[in-house]
Amino acid sequence: MLKKVLKEPKKNIDNLKEYEFNCPSSQCKHDKDKFNLNFSPEINIFRCWKCKYKGFVHRIFEDYGTEEDLIRIKEIVPAKGKPKYEKRKNNFDENITCELPEGYRPLTKKWNSKYYYKAMEYLRSRRVDDEMIKKFQIGYTESGPRKFRIIIPSFNKNGDVNYYEARSYLPWVKPAYYKPDAEEVPKSAIIFNVSNVDFNLPTYLVEGVFDLMVLYNAIPLLGKEIPDILLAKLIKYKTKVILCLDEDALKDSVEIYNCLIECGIDVYFVEIKDDIAKYYEKYGKEALIEVLKAHRKLDLKYIVSLIMKDTKGSLKKKRNDEKFLEREWNYLKSKLIEE
Repeated sequence: MLKKVLKEPKKNIDNLKEYEFNCPSSQCKHDKDKFNLNFSPEINIFRCWKCKYKGFVHRIFEDYGTEEDLIRIKEIVPAKGKPKYEKRKNNFDENITCELPEGYRPLTKKWNSKYYYKAMEYLRSRRVDDEMIKKFQIGYTESGPRKFRIIIPSFNKNGDVNYYEARSYLPWVKPAYYKPDAEEVPKSAIIFNVSNVDFNLPTYLVEGVFDLMVLYNAIPLLGKEIPDILLAKLIKYKTKVILCLDEDALKDSVEIYNCLIECGIDVYFVEIKDDIAKYYEKYGKEALIEVLKAHRKLDLKYIVSLIMKDTKGSLKKKRNDEKFLEREWNYLKSKLIEE
C-alpha cells in the first residue's frame, strides 16, 4: 500500500527493519531519488529527515491516499499509537463551564481587608504584577470552602469560566492547591487558559498556573499527563510544542515527548533549574528568555547529561535511571527521532 502512494523504496526487499521512500511533502516532492522518508514497519512510524514530516502510518494515507486507501489501512493496521482522542473525538465538550468558588473577589479592585493585602503580598512575592492580575482575572477568597486562596480562573473560547486553580496565600492553609471537585468538572475535560491560546503558534506546555503567567501562549497541564482534549487540538493544528515541565519531571517529560512525537507533533524540550515560575522569580524575565531560546530535541546523550546533573540522587536511584534510559533510548530509536 505504501508503494502505491510513495512509489518504490530505495531497497525493495522483504523484512527490512527500515524502508526509505521519497517524501511526498510539498517541500520534498521535487527531490528525485533522495529517499529522505524512513518508515519502520515494526511500529508503523515514519519520518522525513529533510522536512520533518512524520507520524503514524495512517497519516500518509490521510494526506496523500484515497478514501479507499485510508479505509483499507485502518483495517490492516490497528490504530496502535494513534491518540486516544480519535475514538471519542466527537465527545469533547468545549463549552464546559464552572462556577467560581464561593467568596471570590477580583484583585483588580482594592478591598478594605487585611486579607486583600496578604493576598497581594503573596502575589508580589511570586513577581505577579498588575498586568498579569488583569490578564488572567486573578482573584482571592477570605470566606467559603476555599477561603484564604488565590483564585486563577480559566476561560473557554466563549469567555466563560471552565475551571480554576485555588492556591493558598497563607502558609498554614492546607492543602496548598484546592481544585474544583472532579464531580463538578474534571481537569481532564478542559484546556486551561484556552481563551488565550493560538494553536497556530508555538505553544508552551508547563506544569502549573504560575508557570503559565510568565509565558506567552502557554497551557498548564495541572499535572504530568496531556488530556485527550488538548492532544486532539495539538494534532489538529499541527502545533509546535515546547515542553517546560519541572526539573524533577524528566521521566514525565520524556514520556510526553514520545507521545507527541508518535502523534506527528513537532516537539522540543527546555532544560531549566526549578520550575518556570520559580526561575522567573529568582532571575527575572531576560534570564528566562535566554533559557527558553535554548529549547532543543531530546536524544540519549542529552537525557544522560540531565540525569547525571542530579548529584543528589543515590547510586540506587542512578542505577534505576540507567534502566529507564535504556528503555527510553530503545523507544526513541524506534520512533525515528535520534538526530
